[in-house]
Amino acid sequence: MRFIYTFIFAALITPAASFGQALADRVPGDAEIYVGWIGTDSIGPGYDQSHLKAVLDASQLGQFVHDSIPRLINVIAEKDAESAKQVQRVVDILTPLARHPSAFYFGGMTPGAPLPKVALICDAGPDADKIVTEVNQLLQQAPQGNPFTCRAIGTLVVVSDFTFPEQMDSPLSKNAAFQSAMGNLGKDPAAALYVNATAVTNTINDAVQIYGPPQAKQIWSQARVALGLDDLKVIAATDGLDGKNWASKVDVIAPAPRHGLMAMCDAEPLAPELLKLIPASSTTAGACSFDLDGLFTKAVRLFEQITPEQATQIQQGLGQVNQMLGFDIDKDFLAAMGPQWGYFIDPETVGEGILGITIVNRPRNPEQLQTSMTTLEKMANAMIQQQMMQGQDTKMTVEFRQEAIEGTTVHFLATPLVTPSWAIKNGTLYIGLFPQMVVSAMDRAVDAKSIQDNSDFQAVLQKVNAPPAFSSFGYVDLPKTVPDSYQVCLAINRLYFGIGDLFGAHSPPMILPPLNRLLPELEPAGSVGWSDDAGFHFRAIEPFPGANALGSAQSVASIGMGQSAMMMSILLPSLNRSRETANRVKCASNLRQIGQAILLYSNDNHGKYPPDLGTLIKTEDITASVFVCPDTNSQPPPGMTPDQAADWVNRNSDYVYVGAGMVQGQQPSTVVCYEKDKDHGGDGMNMLFGDGHVEFLTLPAAHEMIEKSGKPQGKNGNGNDGL
Repeated sequence: MRFIYTFIFAALITPAASFGQALADRVPGDAEIYVGWIGTDSIGPGYDQSHLKAVLDASQLGQFVHDSIPRLINVIAEKDAESAKQVQRVVDILTPLARHPSAFYFGGMTPGAPLPKVALICDAGPDADKIVTEVNQLLQQAPQGNPFTCRAIGTLVVVSDFTFPEQMDSPLSKNAAFQSAMGNLGKDPAAALYVNATAVTNTINDAVQIYGPPQAKQIWSQARVALGLDDLKVIAATDGLDGKNWASKVDVIAPAPRHGLMAMCDAEPLAPELLKLIPASSTTAGACSFDLDGLFTKAVRLFEQITPEQATQIQQGLGQVNQMLGFDIDKDFLAAMGPQWGYFIDPETVGEGILGITIVNRPRNPEQLQTSMTTLEKMANAMIQQQMMQGQDTKMTVEFRQEAIEGTTVHFLATPLVTPSWAIKNGTLYIGLFPQMVVSAMDRAVDAKSIQDNSDFQAVLQKVNAPPAFSSFGYVDLPKTVPDSYQVCLAINRLYFGIGDLFGAHSPPMILPPLNRLLPELEPAGSVGWSDDAGFHFRAIEPFPGANALGSAQSVASIGMGQSAMMMSILLPSLNRSRETANRVKCASNLRQIGQAILLYSNDNHGKYPPDLGTLIKTEDITASVFVCPDTNSQPPPGMTPDQAADWVNRNSDYVYVGAGMVQGQQPSTVVCYEKDKDHGGDGMNMLFGDGHVEFLTLPAAHEMIEKSGKPQGKNGNGNDGL
């Protein structure tokens, strides 16, 4: 179990999903989509010397897995034993799946049927029989007609909706396209993704042509061309150890020339002039090609290509926008901007933290861009003033302003907390959250050292084998940024895990390692992306999965620890209210199930409603727990016969039934069943009406509704007090 923490750690602290070539020799060679995970028992060579292992060893994540999760399941069991049983079953299945090599397979559509061929396989070793038993118990609870089966082929557990071959004569591992795609992404990945995009496109095409209506066929045909899907051949990605670090690699094979959306993804290498604008001392930086003019033009053409009948309307709409603005939004605004953008956070220039982020762009036409942006400001001011005059407080002012600072006009929006600002100087557009940030960035000497002179940045480029020219990059100096964000990381960590503590999960206090043990495992992290004649490529490296998330938490740190305290001050008083809201929803669900059971009973009994709620236990597929409000903490005794359960419901139900003697066809305002007053602390009650819908009403409104229905409020239809 010691390596399972790796899998869970990555899931907890990073939003990115990891995709290894695990079991590629046991997956059919016709796989259109394959996702493989090598398993935490063998995460890869070099794990013992990796940053990942050191961080996990310094954390209490193992204690959380072994102690807190079982406690949480016990807490659930106290409220809902059946749900706890299902949660435990899922945990029992996922744990060995995380430990052992596992893979997902999609093989297109089943011949002659609109059903996908899918399979989940796991080389579970000695856990195989246990997993098969657990999965089959879950499958037995699935709706009738469920196509999936689970069986063991030796130590291989297979869940599939088709007859999975026991012997693999032509496995995916021998597929030439698979070997070529994955061979470029390194050896021994922990996880991998492979998509035969050509086959997937053809599968969608066949499904649309065979089963789709004529309109869908036409739209798909146009979209396929417009999106350039025929140019897309293969998508391949891997995650895994690279020395002591964790590397991610992606290749999208789409040979040139590309068309449609594929062509829109092409990007020129970053210009040296843009990179020179990013200071060498930046702790966070990045740049990318983002040609708003090109994207706008291609997007309009793409839309016209997919729906040519609306092309005239598109052009008319653009004409109206241009007339309102007084200039051509494409030629005079978007086309005036530069095609590449950069950003940085530099302690020496703008200070540390997200509030100091500065964005830079090299406009194609700086003068025209300044004119267009100034015109937009004037229009925005007029619109804001008009809205203010319609309000009650006409003295309040929000507007864009300008001020000449050292010979340059700085534009800013005068608002509290932040003052979004921009200026154009020496052919460069600067954007920041405060005028001070913009002025500081403009003051940099033209010949000042840039990010290209940063040795740590160059080391990251070398680690990811970046080409000499690339179209995007990201960089975070984790040894410098994590100390600034560490306290907020701890607060966010406790915000989530502390909630579990409030409900009895008792999570350990140091799920994140102490800073002094974390710092030695940190290195600068980064990524690069580029396109070439073969397609699109992305490479990234960080010390361990989720390290970038720890570094970027400085964004939150900039706002201050007070925000976390404020969140907790709001959260704590709200916990009971949140729990009460959840209980109301559960009660509403219970009443809907009761209403459905009443309908089924009346269908079999000449339209008559049941004489009492207990009758539903004996005649319909409904359990005694449905008649319990979660606020009351009452639980039906286990092991009751149907007659005993019916009697228990009639004596202990938390819902008042007034439908005895009614028949089908009741008015929507007729009350059939409702909660007792005490169920939700006197705030109100859920009510089931004659047409089957459920509403939550305040007590006065509920009592009025009951009186209008002519039903007594004092009894629940079974001889018990309803209020």
